[in-house]
Amino acid sequence: MKPNLLYLILMLAVPTFGNIPTISPELGEMLEKVQVALDEEQWDEAVAALNTFAGEKNAVWYNALGQVYMAQDKWPEAEVALREAYKRNADQSFGLALAVCLMERNKNGEALQLFGKHIDFSNCDQGALESYLSLASQSGDTRLVQEITRWGLIRFPDSRYIREMDIRLAVEAEDDVALLRATEAMLIKEPLEIRWWQSRAAGSKDRSDLQLARLEAAVLADPENMEMRRMHLSAQLAAGHYGEALAQAGVLMQHAPDQSVALYCVQAAVMAEDFETAFQWLKKTDASDDADYWRVVAVVALENHDFEKADEALSAMLHFPEPNPSLWRWAARAAVDAESPLAEKWLMQGLTLDPEYKTAMALDYARWLIREARMDEAAHTLQVYLGRHSADPTALALLKLTQD
Repeated sequence: MKPNLLYLILMLAVPTFGNIPTISPELGEMLEKVQVALDEEQWDEAVAALNTFAGEKNAVWYNALGQVYMAQDKWPEAEVALREAYKRNADQSFGLALAVCLMERNKNGEALQLFGKHIDFSNCDQGALESYLSLASQSGDTRLVQEITRWGLIRFPDSRYIREMDIRLAVEAEDDVALLRATEAMLIKEPLEIRWWQSRAAGSKDRSDLQLARLEAAVLADPENMEMRRMHLSAQLAAGHYGEALAQAGVLMQHAPDQSVALYCVQAAVMAEDFETAFQWLKKTDASDDADYWRVVAVVALENHDFEKADEALSAMLHFPEPNPSLWRWAARAAVDAESPLAEKWLMQGLTLDPEYKTAMALDYARWLIREARMDEAAHTLQVYLGRHSADPTALALLKLTQD
């Protein structure tokens, strides 16, 4: 994401930020020029606009220089400039900008302190809160993670990362009630995502037998009630009883269910690892402009080694918000095993979806590059990954392979 210096001007105009440097007309004009250059990725023009500024080089100027370096991934230079900005004015916006840079430099301890000192949960942006949450999680401070997550759910309820952290906290605390609440929120949005069902199953073990008994009794009492069967299917999936869920899905599919229920049934077949049935049921559904539909298509196609159809589905999913890079990682592994030419495409797409290197997609890509004897590219990929995960033993071992 390109930095927005005009947004910074507005932020600096808010009086709650303390000792604010004056934004002169000349400085404002310079920042506009820098922003235009950044938007067009004209780095030399951005630097030239900064260097031709004849006024005082105050904290705002150094912060703008740091933002230009950050946009080019020149993190050491960005750190120097942003430290100078913060030294001249220890204000909230400058502190948070430096904290983000320090995260990229793997200086997480100092970054965590800066976030703690300067972030305001009531008005910070989503990126800042998620960065702080990531650092807190890495530090092992559970109480801090809980507090940030609580604010995150209030401010940014649609954030997938914050929702995932909420589920993780419930699992670690063995809080079944909280886990069911957290997974329910995600299942409303993504009813076909297997991870949410697996997490939910972990939290419903103590109550699942009673719940299933009641639903089974209701189905037996009224076997033509398809809504009750759908609820029974849902409960079986939540309890991890995939075979029983598949049986209920089979009955539902005989009664021409609507699109959402049909996809639900397909997902039950996938979770039961009956991919032939999933494929047959999928053919009975209508293609739709829906992320859930294409996710199921991709999974079923990959299990049937129909890579052309899988590529169509994955390409469609790129148009929806927050596609999960884990699906591309799984797809790429299947393509690598089958020696499909789509392996590199899917690995590159997965890397694009994971710019912060939160998953091990980069390691899979490095393995493929080593397999293809492209050692320089593999080494570069691993060095970038190690910049964020410096002690990862797998990455270190792979890097050594590129040097032998």
